[in-house]
Amino acid sequence: MSKKKYYVDIGSAFTTIQSNILLFKEPSCVIIQNGFNPKLIASGKEAAVRRHLIGDEQQFINPISEGAVMHYTGAVLMLKSFLKKSKVKKSDEIIVYFNCGLSLQQKRDLEAVFLEIGYRNITLCEKLLALKPYVASYGNMVVADIGDKHTDVGIINEGGIVSAYSIDIGGATITSRIIKTVERIYNLNITYRTAEKLKTGIGSLYANDVSRMAISGRDIITGVGKNVEVCAKDIYDDIVFCYKRIIKVIEGLLVVAPLECIEGITKRGIFAMGGGSQMAGLEDYVFETLCLPLTIISAMIYN
Repeated sequence: MSKKKYYVDIGSAFTTIQSNILLFKEPSCVIIQNGFNPKLIASGKEAAVRRHLIGDEQQFINPISEGAVMHYTGAVLMLKSFLKKSKVKKSDEIIVYFNCGLSLQQKRDLEAVFLEIGYRNITLCEKLLALKPYVASYGNMVVADIGDKHTDVGIINEGGIVSAYSIDIGGATITSRIIKTVERIYNLNITYRTAEKLKTGIGSLYANDVSRMAISGRDIITGVGKNVEVCAKDIYDDIVFCYKRIIKVIEGLLVVAPLECIEGITKRGIFAMGGGSQMAGLEDYVFETLCLPLTIISAMIYN
């Protein structure tokens, strides 16, 4: 029986498992029963829903942060559950994507998680290289992978990664800033989930966006629940702050790019993937700041 090939991307926010199609995508989190031999209570979507209902002897864990294993046992239990749900056999070939900023020890920790649960046929690969199949069509590419807590920016060609930078900024950075902004403007405490809704619902890189969204929270003075209507302009600076940093990194990458790469990059522009690439107005913002077109890659091609 021939072995199948699977591609696993364990992000801070979500874990995806793909073959030639997307098989699995759920939040990268678990609830475990504390003890000498911790047991899995829930993983993924179920864990995210139940996180506020856990008992005294249970623990909600996000075992991965910025691509690195932060809680080994939690990562083992989470991956074991996810791979079982995806029906990945221990004999199958697995390509594990990681952020380009990981240290050698962090890569070893990630590999050890898979070995712990019995998967031996694994290959670790920098996530930017997931776009190598596009190189055949586009040539040299500048790629930005904008994740939840981490962004990788690099130039890739047929030989692999020419150069790359990694920064600790992403969608979670925006969400955290939105929480503080709503507190400052409206004297309102809101949950992380509410801030996420604001970011995805009315957040954009258009300075003149007049979209509005009604939200609920707790008044920081009276402690009483309160409803307010937030305008897109209120959170615009929070969003721009993060994307300005990403643009600065791209500019730095272009400055040191080999001359043979420049012509193709000038014609084809920048390619972006990851959850942060879905921000409204990103294409226009990149063109206004870098004078380069932006192509959003929402579907991966795997060899």
